[in-house]
Amino acid sequence: MRFAHLITVAMLAIAVAASAGCSNATGVSQQEMRKLVQGDITQVMNDISRAEESSPTIGLSSNPFTYAEISPALDRLVARGKPALDAIADEVESSADDGLREYLLAIAGQRIMDEVKPDGLWSTGKGWARYYRAQK
Repeated sequence: MRFAHLITVAMLAIAVAASAGCSNATGVSQQEMRKLVQGDITQVMNDISRAEESSPTIGLSSNPFTYAEISPALDRLVARGKPALDAIADEVESSADDGLREYLLAIAGQRIMDEVKPDGLWSTGKGWARYYRAQK
């Protein structure tokens, strides 16, 4: 009986030590997640630029949701799940801009939150970041 108890305590100590320093369930630190988010949104914007070069009419849309469907990198960003939400909000908040890039980040964040965009609660990327922070 004591041996089983000792093994249990040892395994618990190993689990705690292994999880030390991890900020989320993915085992990726917040700083690493931020870099992943930055890489994903950079790829999204590059894909949009290439799409506009090959078909100039794409750039005529004023609907950010049209651009959200262009790049598989946005799906990859959404697939990062809830552990990416703080990094997405950080990226939006730290940006000097509040344009298409920030709105696409907000779309990804809203999809991760698994919510339909609430009418009137946010209309810009920075508005989404404030909305997200208020929901936490």
